[in-house]
Amino acid sequence: MMKGLGCLFLLLVLAVIVGEVLLIIYLGGPADPIGGHLTLIILAVAATIIGIKLVRWRGKQIPQAMLTGRIGRAATGLIGAVLLIFPGLATGLVGLLMQLPPVQALLAGLMQKIFLVFTATAMKRMGGMGGMGGGFPGAGPGAGMTPAQMAQLQKMMGGMAAGMPPQGGGPAIGKGKGKRPPKTYDVKPE
Repeated sequence: MMKGLGCLFLLLVLAVIVGEVLLIIYLGGPADPIGGHLTLIILAVAATIIGIKLVRWRGKQIPQAMLTGRIGRAATGLIGAVLLIFPGLATGLVGLLMQLPPVQALLAGLMQKIFLVFTATAMKRMGGMGGMGGGFPGAGPGAGMTPAQMAQLQKMMGGMAAGMPPQGGGPAIGKGKGKRPPKTYDVKPE
């Protein structure tokens, strides 16, 4: 299913590119009173520079938006900023519209759902359950590992689970010759 969506997305991108080129050829003809193709090129470069700045700014807002539950509006703004980077009149216009708060409010619910679907898919690929809590690879004993990988790790570690002390509590501190572990400090004492 994902391969089909990838192909569909690629076709959509190609259609947008072809449409943008046709629009530029149509609007930037020699009879254009505002300067022809040169004006369109200058506008495209300016929109790309603005789009790059907006992507950086909007990208910094995403983590806070995820925590506050406003990811729909933040994602709408970020996608609009990405559309500004692509040279073209239609993508630039849509990207600018997506920066407006009323448009963000209108698209917030849809973007929230899309973001949640992508997040759940990513969590499943990483070995989690696709819901709250997930299981990132390396997040604990066996998280994100296949049974064969877990068996190989247990064999390498002498039969104990990854990251877990052996049965019986692990090495005892202070036994043996009465030595204690050295003191460690987070900061140097004055």
